[in-house]
This record gives sequence, structure tokens and C-alpha cells, in this order.
Amino acid sequence: MIDLLNAGKLVSRSTPDLPKADEKGEIPYLANLPVGALAPGQYEFRTTLLQGDSAAQQTLPASLQQ
Repeated sequence: MIDLLNAGKLVSRSTPDLPKADEKGEIPYLANLPVGALAPGQYEFRTTLLQGDSAAQQTLPASLQQ
């Protein structure tokens, strides 16, 4: 899942279909998000990867300026 949060509140969620992992076990993925409807401010991208009973999560802060 790829979540976009603003002030801790969920703004958007997507669940893209991912390709299989490469020989290093990595899955490179590039996403885009139309930001025209978003207000300026501080946001956070949160990715959650699930596989069976295992989960991993990572966050990335982002700032949207006018």
C-alpha cells in the first residue's frame, strides 16, 4: 500500500500491483500522484509491504509548496 498523509490523516491510498522481485530481492517501483488538488503543506508518504504474515513499513516526508 502507498498512503499519503497530511497531519496524520489519510489523504490517499493506493494498492499497486507490483512486479516480481529481481535477483537481489528488490522490487523497484515508481509512482506518481497528481498534486493539483492538494493544499500546500507537510505530507508524508507511507509504504507498507505485506508478504504472508510479514510486514515492512517505511515513511518519507514531503513538502508541497504553492
